[in-house]
Amino acid sequence: MMPNEQFAESILSIDIGSVNTRAVLFDVVGSSYRMLSAGYAPSTFQAPLLDALEGVSAAIRNLEQNTGRVILDASHSLIIPTSETGEGVDHILVTSSAGIDVRIVTIGLLEEYSLACVESLAARTYSRVVDRFSLNDPRKPEDRLNAFIQASPDLVILAGGTNRGASRSVLKMTEQLHLWLQACQKEKRPAVLFAGNENLKDRVTELLSSLTKVHTSPNVMPFSETEDTGSAEENLTRVLNSIRAARMAGFADLEKVSGSQILPTAGAEARIIRFESLQQDPELTVFGVNVGSAASHMIASIDGEMRTNVYRGLGVGQAAAETLKNVGLEAITRWISLDIPDNLVRDYLWQKSLFPAGLPMDNETLEIEQALARAILFDMKRRFTGMSNNLLPYSEPILVSGAVIAQAPALQQSLLMILDGLQPAGVTTILCDRFGVLPALGSAAAVNPAMVVQVLESGVLTNLGTVISPEIKAKPGEPALRVRLNEEDGPEKLYEICQGDIVRLPLMINKPAKLTIKPLKHMEAFPGSKNLRVVGGELGVVIDLRGRPLSIPSDPETRRKTYLHWQNTLKECLG
Repeated sequence: MMPNEQFAESILSIDIGSVNTRAVLFDVVGSSYRMLSAGYAPSTFQAPLLDALEGVSAAIRNLEQNTGRVILDASHSLIIPTSETGEGVDHILVTSSAGIDVRIVTIGLLEEYSLACVESLAARTYSRVVDRFSLNDPRKPEDRLNAFIQASPDLVILAGGTNRGASRSVLKMTEQLHLWLQACQKEKRPAVLFAGNENLKDRVTELLSSLTKVHTSPNVMPFSETEDTGSAEENLTRVLNSIRAARMAGFADLEKVSGSQILPTAGAEARIIRFESLQQDPELTVFGVNVGSAASHMIASIDGEMRTNVYRGLGVGQAAAETLKNVGLEAITRWISLDIPDNLVRDYLWQKSLFPAGLPMDNETLEIEQALARAILFDMKRRFTGMSNNLLPYSEPILVSGAVIAQAPALQQSLLMILDGLQPAGVTTILCDRFGVLPALGSAAAVNPAMVVQVLESGVLTNLGTVISPEIKAKPGEPALRVRLNEEDGPEKLYEICQGDIVRLPLMINKPAKLTIKPLKHMEAFPGSKNLRVVGGELGVVIDLRGRPLSIPSDPETRRKTYLHWQNTLKECLG
């Protein structure tokens, strides 16, 4: 769709991370929208500046230097809308994964229904669920009171009852919450978001509003076994923003300037994942993964149905020490191909949590960070799938973001981190967000959906390649697969690949080809396993015959040699 020049509007998207703040500018180039450039600066919501606006201004100034475009006036205020001379922008949108840990207590009638629903809602945000309560909570009343006080929540999410459904039980829980709030110091009482039986909104507000601020939302379970969290998610975002704005300078000003609420980075990316899923085979899952500094997230969408989980305390920077505690040292060192003593790995991760903006300065520290990224991906997948075999469902594509992966020194390193950590099976295209545009595009979707489509079609995401990962029952080193690659205007190429190998086939970027695979041993069928149509990526086409799940040698020296072999075979294409 060609934008009408008269109505074409520029968009400035700001993403505030725990370490860096990014400013991305979109505008019309020729006949369609493009990402013009991005500017970066350290985030400043923490000490010593304690004002998010300082980092935002610095990122915009960096963007101005990159583009030569004037966006801020002499007083460093945003010029909005665009002036007749072309200065400024028409829209500013803000996303954030930064800020204080908002502590949440969830309360629902039944664990498997309303409580599970509100916990799923809270899992999409950059917060921590510190305790949960339901009608069948086995703790004694005094123990529940003590647990609530010790949890010291900033917010309580209360739900239960369908519309025109349970009321007595919901009011009983509300009265219990009233007692708990009374027991808290006045200045430490949490806000409350009620997302239960809508007929009880006024009564719940009446019972609790004398003690704390009460927010209400449409019921997360309006009918039996029917979950509807869309409106509640918007309300929860608004409440969390107000809590953070009260403690962090600059956030309220950014919302005022943009005219819309600050979106969670994961929530903005989820919009793009959902869009991609609507373009794909409805039987395949589109995944989005982001490995950040203080938190990481995983998103899945199949035929437009969404699931998002944010994992606060899993990260390669600010959360490095906490990640070490959560996953264990062995889960990290098992991915290291160099001979690095455990105490050096542990010390580096503690240092990284203290100085998250620091960059790896040698091969050893780079190896540690990339091993940590693998451990995070693997742990996220385990938590997200909840499957005993820890296998990822057939997926197409997988969108990956986060600097440790997306901005690795070599694309082969990016791909190996993804394949080692997630271990996808079947046929998967790996798209890498090297410029950090997914949150920007997601936030812009409601303002200018045509722009989002055009920018995605421009190739702003880096296609690392199509990865084929069959599950074949063969011994390591045994010939397991014969592959025939037919390009439209080139000679047929034939390859024989052994079990345990990961190799690259030569196919130019964006060039289509037909791939025929013939298993030499028993192979589990997967979608598209016959007469595959593939498109070349930056690394061509990758055949991964290392098995699912990966078999990791237990002997450290054998394991290191195996990893080095995998790295070396991905450096060059097969002839």
